[in-house]
Amino acid sequence: MLKYYISTLREQVRERVTGWCHANYLRENDMIYYKANKVGDHKIENCDHQITSDVDKFSETFASVLSQSLKPIVDFLVYSVELSRVQGLTTPLTLYAWFAFASAVSTVTLPPFGQLAAEEQRLEGRFRAAHSELITNCEQVAFLGGEIPEHNVITKKFTELLEHVRKTRSLNFNSELVRQYLNKYFVTVIGLYLVALPVRGEGGLVNSSSDVISQYFVST
Repeated sequence: MLKYYISTLREQVRERVTGWCHANYLRENDMIYYKANKVGDHKIENCDHQITSDVDKFSETFASVLSQSLKPIVDFLVYSVELSRVQGLTTPLTLYAWFAFASAVSTVTLPPFGQLAAEEQRLEGRFRAAHSELITNCEQVAFLGGEIPEHNVITKKFTELLEHVRKTRSLNFNSELVRQYLNKYFVTVIGLYLVALPVRGEGGLVNSSSDVISQYFVST
């Protein structure tokens, strides 16, 4: 059911965004398509790729993010109500304060993924364009013996792409390492401590039977 919803949403987003691109790209009497591809030094590279592949990737990402945003909201409400009923407001408020702190730290260490992804797509387009130009001018290159210059150009484009991918991977690893420790390991220790407070504290479950304590942990 969820996969069907995501697929349908993706198709609708792509249909609307592509329609908007076509309406503006081929707007009557403005010659946007000509200016974007042929005019000036600030022309848009690889318009065909951006309107086709990039719009499809954007639609897929948008549908996935939107669908995954609904489940945490439901989990948050159910978890808050049940935990407050069993242990009062102190435990959930403490956990939420920690998550707020962890989110602030994660935000500071989070690399600009949007800019990195855009730069990667730009470099991919330049690398693809270099191969396209070689195919277009292959006859001229063959007669003039331009294999070495063309090889240098293509290799340079590919090297720039690889360096950017490696940089992105390194930044992503460092950010993910911080996020995992803050949101998984540290919060697990805090959660276990808070859940165990009624068992360890005076007047709590410290003198209760093992069955009562077991039932308490099961309910939390």
